[in-house]
Amino acid sequence: MSRYNGNPSVLLKVTKQNSASTISVCSSVKDALDTYSAEGIDFQIISSEADNVMDSLTSVVQNLLVGVVLTMAVLFLFFGNIRASLIVGCSMPMSILLSMILLNAKGFAFDMMTGTSLIIAIGMIVDNSIVVLESCMRAQSHEDNFKEAAAKGTGEVLVSIFASTLTTVVVYVPLAMASGMAGQMAGPLCWTISLTMLSSFICAITVVPLVFSLAKPMEKTELLINRVLDKIKSFYRRVMPGMLRRPGRVLIASIAILLFSLLLASQLNFVLFPSDYDGSVQINVNFRSGTKLELMDRQVQSLEKALLSDENFKNVTLDISGNTAAFTAYAADECERTSEEAVEKYLNDFGDVPGMDVAVTPTGSGSTTSMMSSGNTVDVTIASDSLDALKQGAGMVQDAMTQVPGIIRVDNDFMQSCSQGRLVIDAQKVLNAGISQASVGMQVRYLLSGSTAMTLDYGDKTYDVVLEYPEDKYNDITALMGHPIATQSGCLVTLEDIADIQYTTALPSISRQDGQFITTVTATTSEAAKYTAADGINAAVAGLDFPDGVAKAQSAQDKMSNDEIGNMSKTLLIAIFLVFLVMAVQFDSPRLSIMIMLCIPFSLAGSFGFLFVAGRPMSIMGIMGFLMLFGIVVNNGILLVDATNQMRKTMPLEEALIQAGTTRLRPILMTSLTTVLSMVPMLFSTDSGMSMMKEMAYIIIGGLCASTILTMFLMPPFYLLIRGERVDGSKRGKKFKLFKS
Repeated sequence: MSRYNGNPSVLLKVTKQNSASTISVCSSVKDALDTYSAEGIDFQIISSEADNVMDSLTSVVQNLLVGVVLTMAVLFLFFGNIRASLIVGCSMPMSILLSMILLNAKGFAFDMMTGTSLIIAIGMIVDNSIVVLESCMRAQSHEDNFKEAAAKGTGEVLVSIFASTLTTVVVYVPLAMASGMAGQMAGPLCWTISLTMLSSFICAITVVPLVFSLAKPMEKTELLINRVLDKIKSFYRRVMPGMLRRPGRVLIASIAILLFSLLLASQLNFVLFPSDYDGSVQINVNFRSGTKLELMDRQVQSLEKALLSDENFKNVTLDISGNTAAFTAYAADECERTSEEAVEKYLNDFGDVPGMDVAVTPTGSGSTTSMMSSGNTVDVTIASDSLDALKQGAGMVQDAMTQVPGIIRVDNDFMQSCSQGRLVIDAQKVLNAGISQASVGMQVRYLLSGSTAMTLDYGDKTYDVVLEYPEDKYNDITALMGHPIATQSGCLVTLEDIADIQYTTALPSISRQDGQFITTVTATTSEAAKYTAADGINAAVAGLDFPDGVAKAQSAQDKMSNDEIGNMSKTLLIAIFLVFLVMAVQFDSPRLSIMIMLCIPFSLAGSFGFLFVAGRPMSIMGIMGFLMLFGIVVNNGILLVDATNQMRKTMPLEEALIQAGTTRLRPILMTSLTTVLSMVPMLFSTDSGMSMMKEMAYIIIGGLCASTILTMFLMPPFYLLIRGERVDGSKRGKKFKLFKS
């Protein structure tokens, strides 16, 4: 029995092949439905993956356009010249177009992952162009010839932007080669951002200086942003001399910031993948085995009415088969309630209805990570060699879970078990009766399933004629055991004379791991206890005294989570090492490379702080965001160090350090702002498919904001410490006092 929005229906689910296009298959299915439409038959498409894909791609394009507009606004704010903004603006579509050509050559299509990767890259692809344009305009202020200014400005920053591009790209090499689920998902992302960054570098050193020499933009000096920058530079010049003379105190402050970052990290919750539910739920109502269909239908009508009257749902389907009634409630377009909140509501309303075992789980239309997301559930897996001992242990875990605050339901596989009768034929009795065990088994099979008496040919078809006993005649075990069985001598014996019934517990499914039976007890938590209940459950289970042979086991989900964390940790270390190598080659100094790498811990405070304030958990996608962040934040350090090395050739070291900061202030702020603002639309996107990428946006935005500020003020003192120099350029002695007396 099935219903759709309360009306009788036939539910049809179409599954595509892995290699087939989702949009093409859905379009073909719609055409087929139009072909078979007839009077009195109405086809309603409840859910279409093509719509979900198109909605997600539309959201990607919208966010991409908003990112471009915000980036252009930042350029106009700093330059005050529409020509200058258009110079960088024209490099953006050219970089994207070139990267799309390269992606197509690699066999990638424009989909959710590549589109979202472009959103992340949109703020970074203008970084090189901004640095080149700012350098050209600064050179033009001393040169009358625009062509010479373009050549000189590009040459001054060529090495810096090449190194910064390379550091951004190399972090994706280990990520693209990573194993596990994250590595598979990151392939398109890595290729998209890497090819886009390389394309932006090519456009920055070719298109930007060419268009600059032709457009001849003139920078406006009387701008509000320039007055703000002048005040920041004035403050910077006042503060930096004192910090340069006390690098030890700066070092202590940096250590304190790092410790604070680690403290924030310890307060964050961790999930394998963030959920991308859209407010939809799936409700399974289980009845006792053998419950009649009509009775199940009457029992679930109150629940069906509640779902149909809920304004947060637009469509409700019901499918009753076996001893289960399955509802799927699809979220309305403007649904503001989360799936987890809906789970809590319907468990509270219907979880204690007599005669019904109601299980509610969150789901999402087109959910890409729902199977990997923990959502609002906590699992405990136990293993044993004995099913009876395992059942007892599962009951103990269930009782312990129910005592933990915030638990609204506990599911135990043994709750779905049913008594099963097993017919055991006595070999000695059938031998005495003059009948074989195989003959007894065959006659019992005919009793329950009928027998084919003959076949009938009619036209070009053949039909089986099956003889069966009346329905429900042998549904009762007593009637079955009293049935007479014919022996070879023609005598009759009842089944109970030669066989016995053994009752056992039957599970819906039996799972084994490493040769042992395993079962998982699942606790559903309230929204408030989503992250806190796990600690209470683990503590309660740890104090249980399990029966002999029963022990807590690692579930497949836990194993996958540990493997993913291990893979991503190795990827992080390899990426950091590759970034170090790139900078060591550029500056020909491992010490300076280590100094620039200090930008990475600076960013942790912002990333962890933003996650903590926003109440977001850490996830595998967040770790991937850190990988991307590490390749971005070191760019500011590269610009500062490169400028300092150039300027100290013509001025004292202290003046070079301060002048490098004031000179690179504008391009650093511009590149950071464009990267941050291009990702802001992702934070406010309501598309469920974008939820995974939100974690990256939180990490990158928070980390880049913190790193930009801390790098400007902390990097110059570290320059002195790493190189073992004083502000006057002289070498330090072997002894170094952290505090100057």
